[in-house]
Amino acid sequence: MKSVEFFLQIVKDDFVLVGANPESRLTSILPALLNRMRDSGIGMDPQEYKVLIARQVLDFNTSLEDSLTSLQDLQIQTGDYLLLVQPSEARVKLNIYTENEQNSWIITHQEALIGRKDEEKNILPEVDLTTALKKPLKVSRQLAIVREVDSKWMIELHPAASSGLFVDQVRLERGRPQELKDEAVLSLGNELQNPSLKLYVRLVS
Repeated sequence: MKSVEFFLQIVKDDFVLVGANPESRLTSILPALLNRMRDSGIGMDPQEYKVLIARQVLDFNTSLEDSLTSLQDLQIQTGDYLLLVQPSEARVKLNIYTENEQNSWIITHQEALIGRKDEEKNILPEVDLTTALKKPLKVSRQLAIVREVDSKWMIELHPAASSGLFVDQVRLERGRPQELKDEAVLSLGNELQNPSLKLYVRLVS
């Protein structure tokens, strides 16, 4: 899947132009917006897109059919931007799992967030550790970001992370991404010998 990003600024009468009003759900708004971009040669399948408004993720981990959000719900105003993102598929899939594979997450796109879900703050990580943690509050909601770069997976602390993370017994330093090798072990927490949770890595070609 090719990576595509484009902005649409909300201006006066724009709701009419896209064939929707502020009360309309994203399920009707997004297809209309994509139709407006047809001349750009982008894909037209709404399910392939994530939607961000005013730089805030709307449905980062929610399918379009399940999203009940409307522009009115978001209190969007004239001058705000709506960004549609078509994420690129990863060349190498990343499988992150807990001991005995009681929990498992397969990352198929080139970027994913590791952390804890907080719907009130609209934090919906692809690797949601909420149910896997015995003491969830000891791990940041936005702990780390994994990205595929040139077929290699890198991990770095999220700028908002307040808890620690070790990669194969080496503490991950803020602002210094580290490569994730096959069979790497991630120890979550500030103490290597007493982690809040251990995660295991498998690369799938």
